[in-house]
Order: sequence, then structure tokens, then C-alpha cells
Amino acid sequence: MAFYCAGEAIGTGHNPYRVEPLRSCEHRVAPETNPPSIAEPAPLPGYALAPFALLARLDYPIAAAIFVALSLAGFVVSAYTLAPLARVPLATAFSSLIVIDGYIDVSYGENATLALAAVCVAGYFTAIGRDRAAGLAAAVAMFEPHVGLAACASLFLWRARSRVPLLLTGAAFLLLSLVVVSPHTFAEYFARELPLQARSETVSSDQYSLTWLAFLLGASDDVAARIGSYCYVAFFISGVALARRVARAFGAPALLVFFPCAATAFLGVFIHDIELPAAIPAALVIAARTSSRVAWLALAMLTIAWMPWWFGVREVVVLTALSLATLVWTVTPSQVARGRRIVLTVGSAMLYYGALKAYTAIPFIRIGTPHSLWPAAVEVGSSASSALSWGLLMRAEANAVPTNLQLLAGKCIVWTALAAIITIGVTRRRNHSTTFRSRSISSWLSQ
Repeated sequence: MAFYCAGEAIGTGHNPYRVEPLRSCEHRVAPETNPPSIAEPAPLPGYALAPFALLARLDYPIAAAIFVALSLAGFVVSAYTLAPLARVPLATAFSSLIVIDGYIDVSYGENATLALAAVCVAGYFTAIGRDRAAGLAAAVAMFEPHVGLAACASLFLWRARSRVPLLLTGAAFLLLSLVVVSPHTFAEYFARELPLQARSETVSSDQYSLTWLAFLLGASDDVAARIGSYCYVAFFISGVALARRVARAFGAPALLVFFPCAATAFLGVFIHDIELPAAIPAALVIAARTSSRVAWLALAMLTIAWMPWWFGVREVVVLTALSLATLVWTVTPSQVARGRRIVLTVGSAMLYYGALKAYTAIPFIRIGTPHSLWPAAVEVGSSASSALSWGLLMRAEANAVPTNLQLLAGKCIVWTALAAIITIGVTRRRNHSTTFRSRSISSWLSQ
């Protein structure tokens, strides 16, 4: 909805990062989504908003249906390309992605599903030695910049043949941005809008970033956002620098693309539950190549939407139970007796329901007393940044449902799972069998 309205703003010659006309459009096409005074931002650079300018020429229901169809196609592409890379059954890949990437992200119209598809395709092309195609695919992932940037940087550093496609697409994106939103607005996006957007969500409960944690511990909005940004840069550099070593250790060239994405998901700035699937390709490849129970458990934890509100959505709970059961069934060795496999499969779903009950039974104890100095509503006019308006809603929601022990417990589970995957990745000894058999996806799946 926000991206559609940003596209409409571009089409009518307005600034897509301002409260108006973004707010008027959003409450026209989806009046029930946000309070009447709030504008939800579309915090993407101009080139990433250009496709939405085309969609905005259509009526909103039609545009939304097209985007959902594209997102579902992206989810399918991710699973189909990831299965042969991890050398797992297609059902394993689907079950790893279905809850957040295939259901939540698609339902909420997020770009993350398409960005993940581009990352998976880039990983596949890297694995079969088609580096130029990998560079182009990774560039497409830049439509969700904090997901795609690490993949692009790793390919640029470690695969020389990907550099020209990456540079050409980067130049094309720059030119497109200058045309779509004007040079002034493009520069303003990086200088003002992007930092303001990061500060607007320091209180956001669905963030897994160090920004959120620093703010909870008493840091100001500015300091918390800065800490989160430094953390992202640190894991970005580390993930890219270690990517080749990890890829060689596992004999999986696709980890050149996947591992940096997983590294930047750990406490990275502006990482929400919707972006967490960016870590799943690396987690699945690492788990499948090591057969480590810790790695498989970490992957399972990453497939679950741990935010408390999702446990009240029946579809999410049922889908999670089914996905975990499918994951256990498909990864249990075939030589294990059928009866035992059934017990393990059913037991995993029952264990999830038990964990769900235990999780929701955690006392609702408020933790932290952060204070945010944010402009009052009267100071946020129609020409103000939409991030200022969004920050008002985030703080109102944080006051209504304060940070609590239950919420923190879910985040700690995810952080632990990400840390486990990264640790297993960087401590793996080198595997000298580093080639990936260049077979078509269809030939792999037919086996």
C-alpha cells in the first residue's frame, strides 16, 4: 500500500517521501490500515520505487493482485533454486520459507519476498559458474537494499566476472533514480530520509536490530540508530570478508552470496521479522552440509515467526506446525524406521504447540523505560517527512504495548539461532570438494 502510493506520488510529480500526498492516497486505498493522521513511509531509493510508479497507473486492487502474484512467484523461485543448492528435497526448502517469506511477507505486500528470490537466483548462478548472471540477479536484490547490498559486495569482491554487470546495473539504477525522483530528492533520501527512517523505528517491537536493543537499554534515538548502523557495517564487512572462506569450507559456492546476507541479518539496522528469511538460504545450506543438529535446530527457529502477535493468528500457527513437521520428515534419514520418522514428525508439531503454550505463558512484565524525544503531532505537517509521521505511530504503539519479557524472549531465540549459524559457518574446516555439479534444477528435482 505504501509503495503503491509512493509510486502514485512519483507519477503525479510529487515527493514520495513526504506526508502528502502519501497519506491521502493510503487512506483512500486502504483506510483501515493506519490512523487518519499517519502516513506510512516507502523508504526505498528512487530506482526501487520506479516499478510501483507503473503499478500505480492501475487501480489499487488490480495492482495489489499483480504484486501478490509476483511475490508468490518469487517465493516459488526461492524454494526451487534453494533446494538443489542445499541438496535437500524441494519440500524441505518450501517448509523452510513458507511461514514468513511465503505467507506473512506476501500477505503484507513486502518487497522482501522478491529480494530473497533474487538472492537465491544469484546463489544458483554463482554455484554453476555463471558469474555475470549472478551479478545481475544480485543487483535485482537491491530493490531491498539492506538485504541485497551484502550479496552484491561479496560477488564484486570475490567473482571478477560479476563486476561489470554490477557496475552497469548500479549506473542504471542511479540514472533511473535521478530521472524518477529528481537529483535533489535522490540526494535528500540518503542525507535525510534514510537516517530519519532508522530513528523513527528505534521503538519498533518487530525489529531484531541492535538499534532496538540499545534504545531499550536507554540510548537516545540518535545514539541507538548509530549503534545499529555500526553493527550492520561491522557484520557487513565481516560477512563479505569471510564469505569465500565459508563457501570453500562447505564446498558450496552459493554461500558467497548467502553467508553475507545471514551475517547482516544478525542485529543489523532495520532488520524486521519480514527480512529474517534472508538468513535462511545460508542456514539451510550449512545445516544440510554439516548434518549438525544445532544447525538444523537453528534453522527451525528461524522458520518460526516469534513475534507474540503471530501466535494469535490461527493460519500462522497451523502453517508453522505443518512446516516444522515437513522439515523433520524430509531431513530425517530414509534409513530410519518409518514408525520412528512418524513419531519424530508428529512430535515436532506437538513440541511446537508445547513451546507456544510455554512462550505465551511468560509473564507480561514490562522491561526498560526508554524515552524518545520525537516531534509532536502538531509539528508534523503535510510537507514533513513521512518518517516523522510514522515515528508518531511507532511511539503510540510502544506506549500501548510496552516492551515486555515475552517479546524479548522471542528475539533472543532468533539472535541465538543466527549466532549459531554464523558460528558454525566460520568455524568449519575447509572441504576440498568445492565443485557444484552444473545440473539443471529440473534434473535435480526429478531424482
